[in-house]
Amino acid sequence: MKFLKLAHVAKDINISGGMLVEPNDLDDRVRYLDVLYAHLRYSTKCPMGSSYGTDGAKDTIELLAAVFGGRDVLKEKPAVITLINTISPLKLDERQTGALLEYAIMNQPVIIASLVMAGSTGPATLAGCMAVQNAEVLAGITLAQTVSPGTPVIYGSASSVTDMHSGSVSIANGEAGLMAASAAQMAKFYGVPCRSGGGVTDSKTVDGQAGYESAIMLMAPVSAGTNIILHTAGILQYWLCMSFEKFVMDAEIAGILRRFRRGIEIDEQSLAFDVVSKVGPGNHFLNQKHTRIHHKTEFRKPMLSDRQSYEGWAIESLNTEDRAHQLCQKMVADYEDPGLDEGLQKELQSYINSRKEELLK
Repeated sequence: MKFLKLAHVAKDINISGGMLVEPNDLDDRVRYLDVLYAHLRYSTKCPMGSSYGTDGAKDTIELLAAVFGGRDVLKEKPAVITLINTISPLKLDERQTGALLEYAIMNQPVIIASLVMAGSTGPATLAGCMAVQNAEVLAGITLAQTVSPGTPVIYGSASSVTDMHSGSVSIANGEAGLMAASAAQMAKFYGVPCRSGGGVTDSKTVDGQAGYESAIMLMAPVSAGTNIILHTAGILQYWLCMSFEKFVMDAEIAGILRRFRRGIEIDEQSLAFDVVSKVGPGNHFLNQKHTRIHHKTEFRKPMLSDRQSYEGWAIESLNTEDRAHQLCQKMVADYEDPGLDEGLQKELQSYINSRKEELLK
C-alpha cells in the first residue's frame, strides 16, 4: 500500500502500476484481486491489468467496467494497460496468451514484451538476441490483431544479458541499454509505440551502483524516444527486491529525464535578445524580470538532490539515502485519499469475495 501511495503522489510517475510487490501473505491464487482493488480504490492513475491468464483478465475487465460505466464504455474508452510477457526463446504460454486474447477482445492496450537473456535464452550476440526478441513481440502483436483488428499494442523490450560468471541475469548494463534503444528504433520502423527501460539495477542495496545503473537504464530509452517506461522506480537485485528510498531516488531521476526530454524551446522570448542587450557585457541577469518569469518553467526544481553549500549541508550531513527516507515519509504523509464512492467499493468487494470463493474451491 505504501508503494501505491508513493506512485500516486509522485508527479513524474504516470501509471500506478500492477503488482508493485508480491504480497506473499495472500493466497497466490487470488492475490491479484486484492491488488486490482487497491489500485482502483487508492489511486486515480492508470492501473495495469492482471495477466494471470483468462480469469485474471476477465476479472480486471469486470472490475474496471463497474468503475467506468460498463463494458461498452470501457471498450470505447480503454482504461487499463497490461503487460504480456513472452517466454524466451520463441514461446507464448497459455496463461499470457489467454490474458492477451481477453484484453484484445475488449480493445484494451497490451504491451507485448520479450526478455531475452543474451547468452542463455538467446544468442550471445546482441543482433541475434534482438532478432529473437523481434520474432516474439511480432508474434504477440499479430495474435492481438488477428483476434481484434485495431487493438492498441505496444512493442515491449526488457532484454538483457546473462552474467557468464554467475549464470544469473544482469538487467543493468550497457548491452541492455543498447537493446532498449534498439527496441525503440524497431518500434518506430513498425509504426507502433515502444516500452522498455526502467530504473533497474543488479545492486542489492541503495548504493552508488544502484544510482548509476538506474540512471543509465532510464537514460537509454529516454534518449531513444521510448514511449512508455515500466519498472521506473524502487527496484533492486534484478526485480527481486523493492526499496522505498530507491523509489524516491528513481523518481528524482525520472523528473530530471522528463525535463531533458522536453528539450529546449526556441522562440523570441527564450532567445532573450532584448534582455541580453539590456544587461550588456560583464553584468548579471539575477535582477531581471525575464529571469523572474522564466526560471520557474525553464529550471526543474529538485525534490531530493542537495544543492546547498558545503557549510549548509554539514549542519545535518545527510546522505542521499537519508534524505530519500525523509522525503518518502513526507510523500506518504501528503497522500490524499482520492475517495472512491462507498457504494462502488461495496460492489467491487462483493465481486472479489465471490470470485475468491470460486477460485479457492
